[in-house]
Amino acid sequence: MLIPEELFNWESHMKFSRDESLKQPSWPTTAVFAEDMTTLAPENIIKELTIQHWFDKNNVLNHPNANAFLHLSRINLRLLLKAIQTKII
Repeated sequence: MLIPEELFNWESHMKFSRDESLKQPSWPTTAVFAEDMTTLAPENIIKELTIQHWFDKNNVLNHPNANAFLHLSRINLRLLLKAIQTKII
């Protein structure tokens, strides 16, 4: 479903063009995931376009309803990450 431009002009709010966002050669295609695992961000990526950036910026772990919605099982988290990756790529 497309949102009519008069309701929300998406491009007027964009910080990075699609080409600029994808031109970096270091965007990973897959990564190993384990609960409570810490990984380093690849070099040469635009950190503002990462999920971690938005989690940090919005203080997701300390959000008022973080306890209600962020306790995902490993399977659900994998499905969520897969869905996010599918829409981004």
